Amino acid sequence: MLNKVWEFLKNPINRQDPNTDVTYRKHVFIQLLKLNIVFSLAAGVFAALLVFGLEIDLGQHAAQKAFEDFPLHKLLFLVVILAPIIEEFIFRAPLALFKNPRYFKYAYYISFLLFGFVHIFNFERIPPVWIIPFLVLPQLFSGIFLGFIRVKLALKWSIMLHAAHNFILVLPPLLISLPKMIHP
Repeated sequence: MLNKVWEFLKNPINRQDPNTDVTYRKHVFIQLLKLNIVFSLAAGVFAALLVFGLEIDLGQHAAQKAFEDFPLHKLLFLVVILAPIIEEFIFRAPLALFKNPRYFKYAYYISFLLFGFVHIFNFERIPPVWIIPFLVLPQLFSGIFLGFIRVKLALKWSIMLHAAHNFILVLPPLLISLPKMIHP
């Protein structure tokens, strides 16, 4: 699967996968979810080590603030349902408008770059410009996988992939903070 994504990234073409078998599509979904999680976590760890090693103060992250400000049910709704729907409609839905292969390629690249770089606003303090690509690298990787599944399977699959990705990433800190959320 990684090879298919890599080939698509090198030359994105707006062509849906003709295999409409649900079992096949679920398999593609699971493979992309695994890849998305691995690449996002690896990039996130790298970025965190870089920030820690260089002693860069980014302030409080939006995710940390959300855990403090929202009850569990609202947090899950925002992170696992609302954010994926809104972000997929903003960043991936417009890809269907680009039928010309030359323009589609640029639309795909712009969509995942914008998706990644908009996440810099999750940080309380804007960091030095040179480190921004490293900080949003997890979202850049996610944007690549989300764009791939959007084109190959459909928008609903990119929404589900985004939601599953967010749920898996929010689960560990959620479980850690659950006792504090239940008994403040």
